[in-house]
Amino acid sequence: MAAGAARPLATASAFADEWRAQLPGFANETDASLRREMRWNAAVLEQMATWREYYNETVVPQGTMYDYLWGWMASSRDLAQQALPFCHTNPALARSTLRFIMKRTLPDGEVKLNDQGYGWVGHAAMQTSDQQLHFFLLLAEYLRKTHDVTILDEKIGYYPAERCGSDTGWAHLRQAFIFLRDRIGVGPHHLVKLWNSDWNDLFYFLPIKHPYNSQFETAESLMNTAMAIVLLKDLPDQLDQTGKQEAKGLTQAMRDYRAELLAAWNTDLGDRKFPRRVWISYNESYGENEMWLEPQGYALQIPEMSRERKQQLLTEVEKRLIDGEALGARQQENPPTYDVANAAKPGIRENGGFWFSLNGPLILGVSSFDRNKSWSMLRRMTFANYASRFPSYWSGRWTNADSIESSLSQHNGLTPVIGFCAHPHAWPLYCYLRLRESEA
Repeated sequence: MAAGAARPLATASAFADEWRAQLPGFANETDASLRREMRWNAAVLEQMATWREYYNETVVPQGTMYDYLWGWMASSRDLAQQALPFCHTNPALARSTLRFIMKRTLPDGEVKLNDQGYGWVGHAAMQTSDQQLHFFLLLAEYLRKTHDVTILDEKIGYYPAERCGSDTGWAHLRQAFIFLRDRIGVGPHHLVKLWNSDWNDLFYFLPIKHPYNSQFETAESLMNTAMAIVLLKDLPDQLDQTGKQEAKGLTQAMRDYRAELLAAWNTDLGDRKFPRRVWISYNESYGENEMWLEPQGYALQIPEMSRERKQQLLTEVEKRLIDGEALGARQQENPPTYDVANAAKPGIRENGGFWFSLNGPLILGVSSFDRNKSWSMLRRMTFANYASRFPSYWSGRWTNADSIESSLSQHNGLTPVIGFCAHPHAWPLYCYLRLRESEA
């Protein structure tokens, strides 16, 4: 891979030139460590890319437990996040991922969470409420970087491919929005519903004080709401720039829904220093006095939030979630010890671990008002920093799992699941590309 490196064996570098031609060189990056790491991240994502026969599309799998242990292509939210840097470095792969997600969507706009084998989706009680939002996240970035509206003009199949026909990308997008607005809907506080989980599977897999699904019609996700407020600003702006007739009524509906959510968000936030995590019922919430990271990164991206308010929120994040941590913000301030079989102990995974998929949005949120801080946070999330902070570990020097145990765990810096996940590569690379782009 190294330019000008010696080739002792003819077979050792058979595709070196092809790799050099495919990968971004980051020639203008003066920090050798960052340049090397971002090239490595791009290489890992490219080589993880996998063609799926049922969908006839190529995507980057999440890896780790999903693909390499269980054989699941999960989940649609992961596929969308992992394709974000490709909008900059390999738009064809980002486009294929968008088509894959649309082909895994029912005609009513429900985006299936995962599948296995030859496109088989099993029946399950787990009903997540954020798959459409992550589809919007990738689509907005793809349109922003490529201005390629043909992805919406072409006919794309629905799931299942054998019997549900096809329609334009515009129809897929319209139905996904209607599903978010009308099927998932809002709860008693007019915030986007949780159903029985959003990004955080903990709400489904750990009943906490509630049996499964008892909160299905009442729980509201502050993470979903913050994401929707951000994306229903970004996506309509990109759609309007296409100049297409199909955009007009859709973008107005998106903006009307966003205005309702923003009003409810501001009412719920009030003069609080940070947003709650979730309302379980009208009178019961989590994150009232102790911070959960999930909504904070997207809250910092809301353009209507003042610089002073954002700085106040970041100060709370640093005090409650970052201080004492090696790589960045952990997921929860004071995670409990659950009296539930197989529950995650404090500091592990969705119970207070460190997550790349939560720290990436946090970095982007901070970049909206403090450039130097966002760069510092990105460098903290790198493999180079991991090697420096945990010199006796080898597992996090070249790849990692989706989450790492935080300082609240006795195994700080390790992970309870197998490694080689796309997130430790996709999120740092995407954040790097966005930060450098804004400086151009």
